[in-house]
Amino acid sequence: MRLSFDRTQLRELAIVAAPAALIVAGAFWLTAQFMRPAPPASFKITTGGETGAYYAFAERYKEIVERSGIAVEVEASKGSVENLARLKDPASGFSAGFIQGGIVEPADGEAIISLGRMFYEPVWIFHVVPGGLAGLQELKGLRLAIGPERSGTRPLALKLLAANGIGEHQALLREESGRKALEALIAGEVDAAFFVSAPEAPLIQEMLANANLQLLDNPQAEAYTRRLPFLARLTLPKGAIDLVREEPPSDLELVATTAALVVRRDTHPALADLLTQAALEVHGRAGLFNRAGEFPQASDPELPLSEDARRIYGAGAPFLQRYLPFWLANFAERAFIMLVPILTILLPMFQVAPWLYEMRVRARILYWYGQLTKAEKVLGEIGAATGLEDRKSVV
Repeated sequence: MRLSFDRTQLRELAIVAAPAALIVAGAFWLTAQFMRPAPPASFKITTGGETGAYYAFAERYKEIVERSGIAVEVEASKGSVENLARLKDPASGFSAGFIQGGIVEPADGEAIISLGRMFYEPVWIFHVVPGGLAGLQELKGLRLAIGPERSGTRPLALKLLAANGIGEHQALLREESGRKALEALIAGEVDAAFFVSAPEAPLIQEMLANANLQLLDNPQAEAYTRRLPFLARLTLPKGAIDLVREEPPSDLELVATTAALVVRRDTHPALADLLTQAALEVHGRAGLFNRAGEFPQASDPELPLSEDARRIYGAGAPFLQRYLPFWLANFAERAFIMLVPILTILLPMFQVAPWLYEMRVRARILYWYGQLTKAEKVLGEIGAATGLEDRKSVV
């Protein structure tokens, strides 16, 4: 009897538990379809020349991000134009990079998004012309280093020169950039060279400290910002480079773009979070042209802003990342969505399943009670038909 009872009990449990288990498993499967995968173990960031600010900043990003256990590969490039091309190519393997303001097109927003504007990039025009130059218009007829084709410096230099009626027929335009442009200046091979870089770049610092190089003043800086809206006007105050020697000897007007940190649209959100947090740490301090907290800027006039970056700027690091290691916090955040089927289905199922089991057991008891009642009735009818009053004797 006990074996029969156990089998019956197991059958009843299976009838109730099997559908419940299928429902819960289906809920987990459906929820898992919306659960984002784990972040990659490494990613690549495209910068600029190794003597430029992009490369220097990327090395600092690498140090910060790798604290979280994600490896970062920093790779130099010829500049913003090449960075943009790399990021638009999904086969390149690059996830992030720096882009100079003024070079992107609206269609580029389909492939990349911005994590914000990070720092000013003044247009530095150093020259070795005796007696100095009064403005960009005096660059006509000179030998000018404006960078190679895939750099961000060249298209911006061409726009500034064109605004002054200077093209390839009014000046000798050469492709030197970075240290090669500096060496050409020192050797007298070019008269002036364009550099678009943050003042923190080692090469810019080296040139500012070189007494043999002159920095071109741009008294029409405000006018350029009206004609080229992606530009900003900056003032290099008297003595900002060296207070003792009063370098520069007077205020200098410059124009500048703002550099954006961008990522591919398919970049894992966790990487966007880490890069945005690194940007706050690297660029949040005061600089030669900005006050503390002015950068990074949670906006971009040319590209869509990442929602992950917007959240970091507004609320700071995710709650769990403030108290847990990155890998554990990320796992917990990803796994949290799996609590949905537990809270919405599994817990109510624990209440419903026992009730269903009890109802089935009660139904079976009532069924067999009805069968016994019918048997008693039949036995009573048989007894009456045979004249036996004692029904037990029939049994």
